[in-house]
Amino acid sequence: QWLENKEVLKTTSELKKIVTISESGKKYQKDGLPEKRFLKAMSENHPALLGVINAAAGLSPEEANACLGLLKQKKAIDIQKNEQGRHELLVSRTAKGRKMAQEVFPEEKFLKRFDHNNVLDFGCLEKEEKALAEELKKRKIMIIEDKKIVAARLTDLGKKLAAADLGGEVI
Repeated sequence: QWLENKEVLKTTSELKKIVTISESGKKYQKDGLPEKRFLKAMSENHPALLGVINAAAGLSPEEANACLGLLKQKKAIDIQKNEQGRHELLVSRTAKGRKMAQEVFPEEKFLKRFDHNNVLDFGCLEKEEKALAEELKKRKIMIIEDKKIVAARLTDLGKKLAAADLGGEVI
């Protein structure tokens, strides 16, 4: 502020919407998305108990429930009641689920963008990426927030002062 008042430098500020990865997002970036781990933990052609799948995939109960809803919505799994006395659900992969288990999800591609850069400018994202970021925000994998970005640049006077030999005694 003082240097700006003395016309040594000029500051500009702008409000930008930025996307960062959350702690759970970093975990999924490293270990894989829960829905992908869920699909991969399932038997190719046989229904499996939900508890067995959860244990094999290393999912929390919350993650497992989210996977059930998400994968059912995408028609990747079928869910049936277990008729053999246990109150656990039987889950099987559909043909689409088998295919999905082998593919790279768009969410996985988007998470890879954070391997080398912890912050992305929301305004510079493609339309599909913005939709993915919003969806991942709902799942608490991404954080989208407004940040004030302040930039400073030297004025002509500031450049002259920077070039001048100002010994410690002069100041």
